[in-house]
Formats: sequence, C-alpha cells, structure tokens
Amino acid sequence: MDILINIWNELDFEKRNFLWSYFLQQVDNDIKNLKLSPRYKQVLKTREDLINISAYVKLVSEQNEEIKGIGVNSKKQFYKSKLNSSKIIERSNEVEFKLLPEIEKRYTEFSAFKDFLYKVVKIKPVGLERDYTKDGYLIIKNKNHNTIRTYSYFISNYVNRNKRSLVKLNHLESFQYKEKYNFIDYKMGLNRKHDYNLNCYLVESEVKLPLKETLVPIAKGSLSMYLR
Repeated sequence: MDILINIWNELDFEKRNFLWSYFLQQVDNDIKNLKLSPRYKQVLKTREDLINISAYVKLVSEQNEEIKGIGVNSKKQFYKSKLNSSKIIERSNEVEFKLLPEIEKRYTEFSAFKDFLYKVVKIKPVGLERDYTKDGYLIIKNKNHNTIRTYSYFISNYVNRNKRSLVKLNHLESFQYKEKYNFIDYKMGLNRKHDYNLNCYLVESEVKLPLKETLVPIAKGSLSMYLR
C-alpha cells in the first residue's frame, strides 16, 4: 500500500514518525547504493501527493468548508479517514512543515543523481543505422563487468510525462566480454539468427551500476532520448 496513506491514517504520532523515518532511510540507502528504481518514482509520487494535500487543505479552509477526507491520488477520490476536520488541518501542517521539506531534499538529491547517471551512461549505434527504429537490439555493458547482456527492444506508442516514448526490453542472451570484441559481427549474427535486419545499440556505463535497479532503466531512457 502507498506509504503516504499508511502514514496519514496512523493516529499514533510516534508510530507515524517511525514509518516516515524508515521510508526516508530506505530512500537515503538507495541513493547511497546508486539504486534508482523503483524508489525514484516513489519519491516523485509522494512529493506530488504531499504538495496536493497541502494545497487542497488550504483551499478548502479558505472557503470555510468542512474537510471530510483527503484525495491523495485524485481530488475527486477520497479515502476514509478517522480524522475530523480540525485534525486534518493539524495533519496538513505536519505535511507542510515537516514531511514536505524532507521529501523535497530527497527529490533534489534523486534528480541530481539521475542527471549524473545520464552523463556516465553512453549510447551509440552498432554499425550502420536504418530508418526503421521501432524495434531492434540493445546491448548493455557495465563498468568492470565481463558479462554483456543483449535485449530486443520495442518502442511503445505510449509517451510519458517527459514526452518520451516508453521502451520495452526482452532479454535475449548474456555472454562474456573479450577485449576488442567485434559488436558489428555480433549484430549481424543476431539479425541472421532472428531473420531480421534491425538496428543495434550499445549502452556502456563509465561506473559500475546495479543492473536491474539502475543501468537497465537508464539504458531504456537513453535509447528513447537517442531515437527521439
């Protein structure tokens, strides 16, 4: 369940504070360990929800209306709350003056971390590029790691909030990297094996990154931006 709903509905201040502190500790640990996903999206959503709560309570209070609940995901959808109107306002102050500044700090750190990742992860085409880019191959090479992972990619028609097409990956195979490996020959072999003639892109990281949590999401984002 959403961490914010758990915290909001918890009546005991000490337990509420513990839940929030534990969540922030998890965020800090992921940043420290260079893990981007899925925590970054969780921080982004929590930040947006906190901003919406604070703004909504202020708006309703200024109109002298009774507040019966808070819609975290949508102002039109309210979840049940044991809090009365005055308690909701009190809890909103806790959001504005305690929770929001703390989540803003983590959001800033995560955003800087994400910008750093896009600088240290490089993408380049393998061999000649064809005009057709809807699907193809993606090779991922991690810093100081001999295992190379190959994926087929598919560009979805869905576009996210950053106006970037979403990339779907399917793992094809893994192999051990050898110095002066010829990726062009490897690409030609992939096309022969799968009876296609598709583009292939190589993503390399200049620093060692967690594969699932960081390198793969950044590789997908890098490919989407490159093809855009």
